[in-house]
Amino acid sequence: VRLIFIPTHPTDVMARWVGRLGLVPHKAAIIEYFTQHERVKQFAFSKGGAEAAFAHVQHHLEINPTHLVGGNDLQSAYNEGDRSPMWDLLEGVPGLAGILPYVVAIYGVVAWIVLERPGIGPLRVKNGTGYRQGCVLAALLFCLVLHVTLLDVAARNPSLYISAFVDDTKFLGDVATVPTALGTHAGLYALKTRGAMNLDKYEVYSPTVRLDEVRA
Repeated sequence: VRLIFIPTHPTDVMARWVGRLGLVPHKAAIIEYFTQHERVKQFAFSKGGAEAAFAHVQHHLEINPTHLVGGNDLQSAYNEGDRSPMWDLLEGVPGLAGILPYVVAIYGVVAWIVLERPGIGPLRVKNGTGYRQGCVLAALLFCLVLHVTLLDVAARNPSLYISAFVDDTKFLGDVATVPTALGTHAGLYALKTRGAMNLDKYEVYSPTVRLDEVRA
C-alpha cells in the first residue's frame, strides 16, 4: 500500500505575510537565477509568468516549426518532493541566503508524523518531504530543487530548450531529442527528489511533425 503524507499544517496568515515581505528584496535575484540560462527558463516568478511560458513555447515553434513539444506531469509534486537539496541551493544561489532564517523557521525542524495503529503500536514517519500548504515559499523552494534537474537534462541534451511555469514543464527540440529528454528527466527527478511521474499524462505534440514520425 502506497501512503502519501501531506506536509505539516498550513502556515498561518501572519507567517504568509512575513514570508511575502521577506521575498521582496530578493525578487530580482530570484528572477535572474531562474531565467539566466540560455536554454532553460523558469517563469514562475516573472511578471505574467504563465503567459510568458506559453509565449516562449509559441515563439520557439515559430522559429523551429519541425520541433516537438514534450510535457510531463509530476505526481503529487508538492507533497512528495525531497526538501533536503534546498539548503545548499539557498546558500549557493546569489541573493537568496537572506531568506534562510525564515526558511529555517518554517522548515528547519523536521517533524515526525505519528499514526496510531491499535494492537501493533504507532507508525512514525519522518516528514522531510513536501512543502507546507499555502506557504509563500513553497513554489520557490520547490522550483529551486526542480531547476537542478532541468539544468542537468539540458546539459545532457545540448540542442534541448526547456520552458517551465512551476511544475508545468515543456521540453522543446527535434524528434530525437525530446523523447530522450523526457526519459532523462524522469530518472533524474526520481534520483534527486525521490519524486515520481504520472506516466499516463505525458504528452508530445507538434504543429508539423506527424505522429508516426514521433513513434519511429
